[in-house]
Amino acid sequence: MGTEAGLASYDGNTVVALGEDQGTAANGARSLFLDREDRLWAGHIQGGLSLLENGAFRKLSVASTPLTSDVTGIVQDADGAVWIATYGQGLFKTTDVGPDGTLTAERFGSGQKISDNINALIALKDGSVCIIEDGGTPKRWDKSRKVFEAMQYAALPELLSVTSLFGDSKGRLWFSTISSGAYCVDPKSNSVTTHDLVSGLPSNFVVCFGEDEDGAIWVGTWDNGIGRIQQDGVQHFNSDNGL
Repeated sequence: MGTEAGLASYDGNTVVALGEDQGTAANGARSLFLDREDRLWAGHIQGGLSLLENGAFRKLSVASTPLTSDVTGIVQDADGAVWIATYGQGLFKTTDVGPDGTLTAERFGSGQKISDNINALIALKDGSVCIIEDGGTPKRWDKSRKVFEAMQYAALPELLSVTSLFGDSKGRLWFSTISSGAYCVDPKSNSVTTHDLVSGLPSNFVVCFGEDEDGAIWVGTWDNGIGRIQQDGVQHFNSDNGL
């Protein structure tokens, strides 16, 4: 688990705090990611990186570029490269972790026409990498052109402050917003479905998504719990029913 005080583990009975004495980087842990090699990556506040491999933690660093900004996301793309997002230093893409914990990384930021302040980093089910910039603009990595392109759909409202992005098992894309609820885009038909207070969501301030084994979409809100979107409506989970 990532907390403001650092990392912690829970075995079902006991919570154990993990810090620099156990080999992790300093400060709170904001981002966690388990890669295809079963290595656990942790991104910390003020730029630290930790890696759990073969039962032991070690600190990571980026060659020639000290990380001093909060790490806001870590994902792995279809080719196995690990991407690291920061709020202040843009993005880093690495394919190599040296024996001493040094990452050989390519950096993307204002020089590549993206913001240095990345709010969120997402890998979709097809392995493509997407970011949410600090202004709320969602962009997708174009591997062939080696640039991030704005994600634009004709039926999607232009002025949105997007907070997160999610790809479901049906290939649809879900966009969450600060004040307009959630939008579900079906790229196959280029259709957009709006989910907000009017249609049954518990709040218009949406921050995250998930999908269960039944195909229902779980929508996390900032101020009024969770909504579970299913075929027969939206089920609410909040302080009124035990959340």
